[in-house]
Amino acid sequence: MNENVKNKIIEELKNDKILKGLLGMSSSEIEIYFILIGNQMSVGDISELLGIERSSVYKCIKNLYRRKLVRRRKTQRVKGNGSRYVFNSVSLSNFKTLVEKNLDYWFGIIECLSLERKKDKLWRS
Repeated sequence: MNENVKNKIIEELKNDKILKGLLGMSSSEIEIYFILIGNQMSVGDISELLGIERSSVYKCIKNLYRRKLVRRRKTQRVKGNGSRYVFNSVSLSNFKTLVEKNLDYWFGIIECLSLERKKDKLWRS
């Protein structure tokens, strides 16, 4: 996929109010998830790329990791001692499953409301 097309899609998805509301994700979480597809990046790399604070990236990564949408892997630092974590997105099928699960939940809620409304009408007549 052309990088410009991918960036346009990411921009549209991160601003989509329905997707944000449906998944309970912030714009940054959505953007980070899609940026990490096919890439392994550290929190510092993500922070630099998006121009947002590392603490905000850590929070987003933590939420994505909790939802099982990103994986982390420990790597050795090139310079200096120690190690660091790099992150990458799980497959789009996991993301799609999360969207479908949440849609099913909300459709169920709407169906329950619809049934309650029908019951109210029957009782009133």
